[in-house]
Amino acid sequence: MLDARALGELSFAKGLPPRALQALETMATLRTVSQGETLFREGDACPDLFLVRTGHFRLDMNRPERALVTIVTVGPGELLAWSALLGEGSLTATATATEDSQIICLPGDKLRTLCNVDHEFGYSLMRHLAAALSKRLLATRLHLLETLSPAESR
Repeated sequence: MLDARALGELSFAKGLPPRALQALETMATLRTVSQGETLFREGDACPDLFLVRTGHFRLDMNRPERALVTIVTVGPGELLAWSALLGEGSLTATATATEDSQIICLPGDKLRTLCNVDHEFGYSLMRHLAAALSKRLLATRLHLLETLSPAESR
């Protein structure tokens, strides 16, 4: 069982009000993902929001001329999939565990309902989502720069 204290220790959830952490605790489930297992695929619908508790996941995007291309790696405490919180669209990447890992699953429908009923909770959660997405965007940009930059030895 995952408690509010353990949730609050995750980098994604740091600073969430205690009441919000308690609400997340009531709906959180843990899932173990084995090394090499694909958790979800680009284009799939995903009913849950995923947070990484332990381990790491590689996020890849399909590029027809090059097959899968790794965009970023997500680790402990980080947000792995957020589409369920938005309630629309499909996943934009494929997530594969690079080691035995544990994820926290939060059902998107319950999260959206709670955000609509409790605006303070919703505001806190969406602020944390925005911060996580900003961090992910920066990591992706840095990875892109590394990939596209000419080698130093040239």
